[in-house]
Amino acid sequence: MKHINKAIPPALGLALLAPAARAQNFTYTTGDLVAAFRQAGASSDLEVDLGPVTTYENASAPISISQFTSSQLSSAFGSLNGVSFSVFGTQGPSGGVGTDSAYTSYLTLARTSPGTPTTPPNGYNNPTSHSIASAINGIEGVGASSGALVYSPNATYPPSSQTAILIPTSGASSANSFTTKFTATAGLQSLVASPGIENTTPANFTTTPGATAVSDLYLYAPGTSGHPATLEGDFVFDNSGDLTFNPVSVPEPGTITLAAIGGIALLGVVRSRARKI
Repeated sequence: MKHINKAIPPALGLALLAPAARAQNFTYTTGDLVAAFRQAGASSDLEVDLGPVTTYENASAPISISQFTSSQLSSAFGSLNGVSFSVFGTQGPSGGVGTDSAYTSYLTLARTSPGTPTTPPNGYNNPTSHSIASAINGIEGVGASSGALVYSPNATYPPSSQTAILIPTSGASSANSFTTKFTATAGLQSLVASPGIENTTPANFTTTPGATAVSDLYLYAPGTSGHPATLEGDFVFDNSGDLTFNPVSVPEPGTITLAAIGGIALLGVVRSRARKI
């Protein structure tokens, strides 16, 4: 095998390697959801493309997120304690996938207790909706000079992939990182209403059996500042590094049956009283 490798001309060797390298470039399309993980003092941020938002809007059962690996998490963070995660996406100025209008955005809101759902926050006016969409596209590098897509062709693989990318938080490449883009003046952090989109794991996260951090995902239609956002489901991040999406609950078949029986019984009572009158 060594003899064969030595016999390959250098130029041909690079040509053979080039397609594989290109195939690993991080891929993002407007209308996708993105999960971002960061940790204070960490050398890198991890961004994960979760695919089209319609996959999650139309889900009828939990979705186990498989677009990143434990090795990518461990490459970014020494521990899952103190890791902040968020999920976001946008349809952008021209719309995207599904039936949601242009400038619709999707943002998580952290639960203070994993088992207690958040209260739906209000939406945003049109100017802020447009700014949020622009900030999300800026994080991903859509039509920009920095961001995940801009950094991707120069990234080192592995541990990055088509769906997950590690971006340094220091040095020249830090301009492309989630932390830099998120916290910039007029960045996404400053645009979203308090308490923001991030959920941070506690200091004892990895040593607490069954510990989870849960964030609800909301749809924010543009120009709805006086109306509550729409709940799409929740993301659960556990202390083994797994991320799961649970869609908005639908009534179980047994529940529907009981409701139907109750309705029939009530109708019978009403008819019985009507006959007595």
